[in-house]
Amino acid sequence: MKILHIIDTLAPGGAERMCLTTANLFASKGYQVSVLEVLTPGPLNEFLHPSIRQKYLNRKSKWSIGTMRKLVHIMKEYNVVHVHMRHVYRYVFLASLFTKKKLILHDHFNTFPENWKSKVIFRILLKRKIYVSVNQIGSKWATDFLQLSPDRVFNVSNIIIPKNVKTGKHNSNKLVLVSNIKPEKYIEFIIPLALEINRKDSSVVIDVIGKIMDKRYYKEILTQLKTYGIQDRVRFITNVDSVQDVLCNYALGLHFSKKESGPLVLLEYLAQSLPFVAYRTGEVAEKLYTSLPMFFMTNHDELAWSEKVLDLRHQEIDYTVLNTVFNANNSIEEYFNQWLRIYERSLY
Repeated sequence: MKILHIIDTLAPGGAERMCLTTANLFASKGYQVSVLEVLTPGPLNEFLHPSIRQKYLNRKSKWSIGTMRKLVHIMKEYNVVHVHMRHVYRYVFLASLFTKKKLILHDHFNTFPENWKSKVIFRILLKRKIYVSVNQIGSKWATDFLQLSPDRVFNVSNIIIPKNVKTGKHNSNKLVLVSNIKPEKYIEFIIPLALEINRKDSSVVIDVIGKIMDKRYYKEILTQLKTYGIQDRVRFITNVDSVQDVLCNYALGLHFSKKESGPLVLLEYLAQSLPFVAYRTGEVAEKLYTSLPMFFMTNHDELAWSEKVLDLRHQEIDYTVLNTVFNANNSIEEYFNQWLRIYERSLY
C-alpha cells in the first residue's frame, strides 16, 4: 500500500498536525508514505518521519496546466490518496478526473453548510469518494444532509503523539494560551481576562504561543494591551514549533475559541499533565468534559473565567487522573486501525 498525503503546506495548525501525525504513524509501521505540499515547504517538515518522501508542487496559480499535469503524474504512483482540507480537495478533485483515483477527503472544518448549492457541489465532489470527519456533526452532515452512502462516511477523532510527560510547575505564575493568532480563535478575549486576573493577582503572566496569521488583528491586540497598561502581563511567543516541549513551564493552559472541530491543543495540554480552562466546543472538548467538567466554561465572562483560573492555579492537581483521561481519549492504536480500514475501503 502506497499512501500519499496532500496538503497545502505544513505550517503550524490543527489540520497540518494531523497530517503530520497520520503520515508519521503509518511510516513508523513500515508503510510507504509520501507527503505532497501543494504550495511551498512548511516549517513542520522537519518533524516528518525519515522514511517519508517529501514532494512539492510550488503552485503559483490554481489554473496552471503544468502544475496540474505534475499533480496527476504524482497521484498515479499511489493507490491511497489522503487529502486534507476542503479547499485542497477541490483542487485535487480536478486532477483525479484524469487518474480515476478514489480520493479521501479528511475534513478538518467545523462548519457544515446546509443549502441546495452546497449540497449539489459536495455531492458531485464526493461521488464514489471517501469522506472522513473529525467530529460526529460532520459525519452526520455527510449522511443526513448530503445523503452520502454510510459505508463511505467515517468519523475519526483527532489524536496527538505525546512526548515524554513532564509534570507542570503548578506553583508557577505563568499561564499559556496555545493558538495561532487570528480572529477565529477569539484571542481578543485575553484583554478583559488579563485585566481581571491582574486586578486580583498582579504576578500572573499569560504567554500566547502561536503563529501570527493576521497581522492587523495582532497589532490591534497589542495596541489595546498597551492602552490598558498590561502589555507586560501578556506576551506573544511566535517561534515555537513543538509546543509540548515548553508546556512544563506553565501552571495552566487556556483556550478561548468559540467554535472548533477539535480542539487538538487540549490533548497537548493533557499529554504534558497540564490542567486548563477552555471554552466547551468541539469533539475533543465534549469527550474530555465527561471526565473533567471542572476545566470547561460555557460562556466568555471574564469574571467567571478569572475566578476559575485562579482557583485551579492554587488547587492540588492529581496528575495521575490527567494522565488516565488523556490515555482514555488518545488511543494511537485505535486511530491507526481506523485509518487502515478507511484506506482499505478506498481501494475498492
